[in-house]
Amino acid sequence: MSADESILLECTPDRVYDPLLRDLELSCVQVFYPYGFPLKVSSNSPHILAAASKSFGHFEQVSNEPPLDLEVLVTGDNDGPEPIPPTIRTRRHLVTLSSDSGHFGSCDFETGSAVLWLTPKILQDQARLRYFFLETMGYLLVTERYLAPVHASCVALNGSAVLLCGPSTAGKSTLAYACARRGFTYISDDGSHLVRDATDRVVTGNCNAFRFRPSAATLFPELGELPAIRRANGKMAIEVDVQTLGLTNLANRCRVDHVVFLNRQPIGSASLASFPGDLARAEMEMSYTYGRDQSIFEQRAAVGRLIDRDIVELTYSDLDSAVDTLENLLRGAL
Repeated sequence: MSADESILLECTPDRVYDPLLRDLELSCVQVFYPYGFPLKVSSNSPHILAAASKSFGHFEQVSNEPPLDLEVLVTGDNDGPEPIPPTIRTRRHLVTLSSDSGHFGSCDFETGSAVLWLTPKILQDQARLRYFFLETMGYLLVTERYLAPVHASCVALNGSAVLLCGPSTAGKSTLAYACARRGFTYISDDGSHLVRDATDRVVTGNCNAFRFRPSAATLFPELGELPAIRRANGKMAIEVDVQTLGLTNLANRCRVDHVVFLNRQPIGSASLASFPGDLARAEMEMSYTYGRDQSIFEQRAAVGRLIDRDIVELTYSDLDSAVDTLENLLRGAL
């Protein structure tokens, strides 16, 4: 402590010396429900709550658990370079997120709490703020505590859902959209989550948006009118709200009755064949890269319940025949 600071404290004994901003007041508080689970976001900036509302505001509450805590503190000024994509590292129950000296954070899964330190500069880029910071930390907290992520799209028919699994080039999003155009209920793009404490195989997702590769415009004429934009992660994509696409059959969760791995080929009619359960488990468990040991155990158990039935592979080249095949599968015609 400098001599000037010492004198200041002596002259104003009622003033709290807080150089590390330990007690910075967070007067902006709101509870959101990403994937249905409560997350309290607290900040000293109303712009953070506005951004969080865009990310999480469309989810409906399904859980009465005590809320997890995300504190977002905005300090500093607008000077300096744009924050770079943060690096994330995890060690047991702890996670660190670091972009630069003005944009970083930490998360403690044991306490169900996280804190982000940001500067006003990031408020000028809502996409970057939401993608790299708010959504990353908020979804980390909720997923580790309640969910098991699976790299799959999800659609349903008559209350029975099918997970569309496979690598990033398998066509999960395009096939899910083709199903939705045909009248299927749309549940999630390529980010589906199993609800770990559900008595049945329940999946939840974000049914409010679709994200396509730019090449999808060649398959769906209506996408050709929408611009491809560079996302915060640097990749080009067509991102569109489902209302813009005219989709009305939507649900944030549904019971899963079928798991289908996609095998897209240049030519050939659509067909189903058995898919090895051990291979399905291995591919799904690649998503479990962080969290406490108990959480990872519960995530693997949820996947085990999911694949404790026949898993099939859909080989297809034509979207219409693929949708026909999935419809017959869900209606019990196969």
